[in-house]
Amino acid sequence: MHIVRRHKCFFVICMGCINAFAWTMTNIQSSNSQKRWESHIDMLEDEITGPLVKVVSNIKTHSITKISEIVSRFFVAVWIILAIKYFFDHITLTIHKLGDIDVEIWLSSLITIYFSGAMRFGYGRRKYTFHPIQFYKRKFQKT
Repeated sequence: MHIVRRHKCFFVICMGCINAFAWTMTNIQSSNSQKRWESHIDMLEDEITGPLVKVVSNIKTHSITKISEIVSRFFVAVWIILAIKYFFDHITLTIHKLGDIDVEIWLSSLITIYFSGAMRFGYGRRKYTFHPIQFYKRKFQKT
């Protein structure tokens, strides 16, 4: 019973790591997208609407996306520290016989590392390729 409870604790740690890492990657991309759109607006706004984004009231401001990124990175660090502590407290690296291996723990660790890598380097990366896009002009009526 104690072994099952111990494994559940580590599975929660793995899920926390994945979620915190996904949150961090989402925040990083959100920040990149915001910078890209602000650059587009900076290039176009003077000709079309006048300065919308260039006019600021204070040079020192706080970035919502950067603060969120810092908080999400903090959670990644906390989950990694919990995982390391779990390993030092519960896992031995010396194996005397094949039955001593905690298969569930090592498998969930490998799965967590795999999916984190997939988010960072693999499937989570966007590939820019040509694909046709069709736009439609909306019709509206002034009231």
